[in-house]
Amino acid sequence: MTDQSPRLIPDDRAVSTTVSYVITVGIALALVTGLIAAGTTMVEDQNRRTTQSQLQTIGHQVAGTLELADRTVRGSDSVTELNLTVDLPEQVVGSEYYVDVQDDMVAVNASDVGVSMPVDYSVERNVVERDGYEGGTLYVTYESGDLEVKDD
Repeated sequence: MTDQSPRLIPDDRAVSTTVSYVITVGIALALVTGLIAAGTTMVEDQNRRTTQSQLQTIGHQVAGTLELADRTVRGSDSVTELNLTVDLPEQVVGSEYYVDVQDDMVAVNASDVGVSMPVDYSVERNVVERDGYEGGTLYVTYESGDLEVKDD
C-alpha cells in the first residue's frame, strides 16, 4: 500500500495578508492614541483658559464693588454704614474657588485647577484684609471707617 496522506508543503501565501492586517491595525491604533492625547491636552488648555477668564471676572466684580463702596462713602459725609451685595457663582468650570482680599488687590484662586488671578483696585479707605472667602454671595460693608468683605 502506498502512503496516500497529504504532505504539508510550505506555503507563504496567507502570511502577507495577516502581516498587512497586523500592521494596519497597529498604525490605526497609534493614530487614534495620538489623537486622544492631543485632544486631551487641548481640552485641558481650554479648561484652564476658561477658568482664568471666569476668575478674572469674579475678581473684577469684587474689586469694582469695593471701589463703588469707597466712592459712595467719599461722596457723602452722612454715610456711616454701607452694605453692598456681590452675587458670585458657587463654582467655576466645576471647581471651587476662593477670594483673598488684600489692601490693594483681590486674588481669586481655583486650587483644583492651579489657577490664580490677581485684580488690582484703588480705594482711599482702609480695607480689612482676609483670605479664603468661598464662592457665592459676598457682602462689602463700610463700618467704623473700614471697608470689609464678608461672607455671612
